[in-house]
Amino acid sequence: MNAGIDWLYFHPYCIDWDKKYPVQADQTGVLEAISSLKNAATKDANIQVPFERYDEKPLYFEKLHGSHFLIQVGADGINYAGPECKYEKETELLNLNDYMEDDFLWHPQRLKILNELNSDNYRFIGTKHRPVIFSDHIQKVIQSANNEKEKERLEESSDHFFYANII
Repeated sequence: MNAGIDWLYFHPYCIDWDKKYPVQADQTGVLEAISSLKNAATKDANIQVPFERYDEKPLYFEKLHGSHFLIQVGADGINYAGPECKYEKETELLNLNDYMEDDFLWHPQRLKILNELNSDNYRFIGTKHRPVIFSDHIQKVIQSANNEKEKERLEESSDHFFYANII
């Protein structure tokens, strides 16, 4: 019987959680160090690296689409927009202590807030957690719907979207 981890997942370290806009710490050399680790690991090692989270390109989304796929419920019973903003009043989507029906994902209050959160007003965007990465990707898919060249470019680059199968 083997002992050890089944998989190893990396994501950037973030700072300034006590300030209004948390961001990633300097990530210089991190991807290179992970690459060295992957090269030294056995070939069946399942080392996961969300490269998009390390990218410095700005993210853009008209709605926080990603929170439809990544459901975050705090210990307080409240559904939040994402793990990066848990327990922050402005990202409370729905209090499940008050409403816990089968259709809570479609509750009008929850949908309204998700539709209002975007890349201009989501103050946790600098942490590049999954909801914003997914939202940026989904926004690109939406925008490419009527543009064949953009659709082809997006399909070519989908190898770089590490968790495309989640969406």
